[in-house]
Amino acid sequence: MSKIEFFVPGIPRPGGSKRAFLNKKTGRAMIVDACKKNPEWRQAVTFYAREAYDGPPLIGPLQVV
Repeated sequence: MSKIEFFVPGIPRPGGSKRAFLNKKTGRAMIVDACKKNPEWRQAVTFYAREAYDGPPLIGPLQVV
C-alpha cells in the first residue's frame, strides 16, 4: 500500500451546510456550500495535494486521515 503525505497550513474549514436550488437556465438542481471560507480551504488542500502527488488518478478505496 502506498502512502502520500502532505501538510496544509491554516485553519481547517468545515464544508458546513449545503444549499440547493434550481438553475432556471438549465433546469438542473445545484448544490453549493453555505460556508463562505470553505472555497479558500478547498483550494489550499487541492494545491498541497497536487504538490505531494503528480501521478495518474488514484482508483479504488482510499483512506484520508
